[in-house]
Amino acid sequence: MIQRLKSDIHIKELLKGSAINIFFKIFSVVAQYLLFWVIAKYYQASGVGIFSIVWTVLQVVTVFSKLGFDTAIVKLIATYFSTGKEKLIPKLYLRIAILIVIAALFYSGLLALNSVWISNLYFESTGNSKYILIICLAVLPLSLQYVNADAFKALKEYTLYSAFQNGSIFILSLIFIVLIHSFYPGVDAIVYGLVSAVFILFAFSTVFIRRVFRKLIKNYSLIVSELKFKISGSKSLLKMSLPMMLSNSLFLILNWTDTLMLGAFVSDSEVGIYNMALKIAALNTIVLVGVNAIAMPKYAELNACENKDSLKKFMKNTTLFIILLSVPVLSVIFIFPELLLGMFGEEFKIGVSALLILSVGQIISSFSSTTINLLNMTGKEISVRNILLGSVFFNMIFNYIMIPIYGINGAAIATATSTILWNLLAVIVLYRNYGFTPYPTNIRIFKRKK
Repeated sequence: MIQRLKSDIHIKELLKGSAINIFFKIFSVVAQYLLFWVIAKYYQASGVGIFSIVWTVLQVVTVFSKLGFDTAIVKLIATYFSTGKEKLIPKLYLRIAILIVIAALFYSGLLALNSVWISNLYFESTGNSKYILIICLAVLPLSLQYVNADAFKALKEYTLYSAFQNGSIFILSLIFIVLIHSFYPGVDAIVYGLVSAVFILFAFSTVFIRRVFRKLIKNYSLIVSELKFKISGSKSLLKMSLPMMLSNSLFLILNWTDTLMLGAFVSDSEVGIYNMALKIAALNTIVLVGVNAIAMPKYAELNACENKDSLKKFMKNTTLFIILLSVPVLSVIFIFPELLLGMFGEEFKIGVSALLILSVGQIISSFSSTTINLLNMTGKEISVRNILLGSVFFNMIFNYIMIPIYGINGAAIATATSTILWNLLAVIVLYRNYGFTPYPTNIRIFKRKK
């Protein structure tokens, strides 16, 4: 199997980019756990719950503010490179940035107007609406920062892409929280630290995106000065990006429905315990996200060249690579669940059952998660949207039924089941449209679309 991976020229590029990205993903996980550990020590499980809710709300709003351009820009830049149109990339980026600014300001205002309602829903107190108002400031910079990161990915600047992920936000948040806590020990330090981290990272990502464009195109300044904001061009961009935005928003909602619904049904402490179990189960996403992020522009490139055989081979090898890296991670989680949770305090051991249930869903993701990315990069955005839309409704209904009965374990059951559902549906769509599955061996169990 190792020789099979080494013999593929495309997989060699994947291995190189993934090695960098996985290193930073490990850093991201360590930073996140360290952040949660510090918050738990300073503010107990309720502090972890507050951070989880605030971060979730910010992520949800940011998805809509990005308008799907974080995904679309990967496909567009990869296509421009494969067709010799790389000089158009700065114009593309600037037009996208303008659209995101408009959208982010709108959604920030909408979030601010509903701050009291959101505070009452998740904090059971209107007094905490100030947290929601504070994170409104972070919507615009975080939206642009994510698009900058995905532009780095499409430009194959893998180190920059990896450096500007959530791990950097977490480590900067940790630094600011510790600094603020030393002067002001109130729980508000959590939110102030998060917003400060977002602004710092956005500023650095903007500096580096300009440097990359200048290196890519010598007359970059001239191209920028000649930019004209054309509504017609923007409409075509939105036509492509909006289905991706809906898919991204559905994907985020799918991932955060459990946390959001738990916030409405149980205490902040229970949300914090569940969220910690969720984070540990998500250790496998170090591999999934790390590899898939590098594979996405390659899918778009091979599809633009209409090289179906290479696309098929690359996808199967990508899945094989993910499986080889995922097995050790998931094995550790299944063998030492109580030990992993106990690192954050005795009260977190309550989440052992939830952790094991969530990890079952991660097993299926290891075999199938790359399918969604391929569909998005090869013009099947509508199919992805439909898969995720159905899975979101199923997840919400199942969480609504299971949480009142089983608490955090009910949320885990609903989330794991939904994860399995959307992965298998994506595999069916892939096979019906392209005649192959993501699995390393050929499996013919679905009726192919003619």
